[in-house]
Amino acid sequence: MRLNEILETIRQEINQIGQEELSLELEDIHKDLMLKQPDKVEGDLLKGEHFLFEYIGHLPEISLYIFETPEEITALMLGDRGIFNAFCTLQIPLINGKASPYIISYFNSDTQLAEQADLQKILSLREKSGFNAFQHFTNRKITWSAVDPAL
Repeated sequence: MRLNEILETIRQEINQIGQEELSLELEDIHKDLMLKQPDKVEGDLLKGEHFLFEYIGHLPEISLYIFETPEEITALMLGDRGIFNAFCTLQIPLINGKASPYIISYFNSDTQLAEQADLQKILSLREKSGFNAFQHFTNRKITWSAVDPAL
């Protein structure tokens, strides 16, 4: 996939979110972007089909990760430095090069569902309750919506 195609998809997703603090111009994204695996890049060609765009607003830092599998994206997003990290403003996954909406389920125990949220709801709850609103939910699961049903 070409870097410009990925960045345009990311820009469109950010515009859909519609939150003013996330309004990044494509030129800004391209200029400030850090590719986390430079060995997977040849010119403007990215060697991979699965990506994770990450924006850390307080620095600001804009990163793009390149992964072999969607499971690697899931692990990063649900881990300590993922979307639940107080310093991570936004993560947009792309599976097979396409923006991949998701629902995150939080569990009080192994089986008791406490909450479900998409990215819009996560951002809204953070705004109301602070960035640590989700820290106490350690059992989390991502369900990819509008993506390959095999995932």
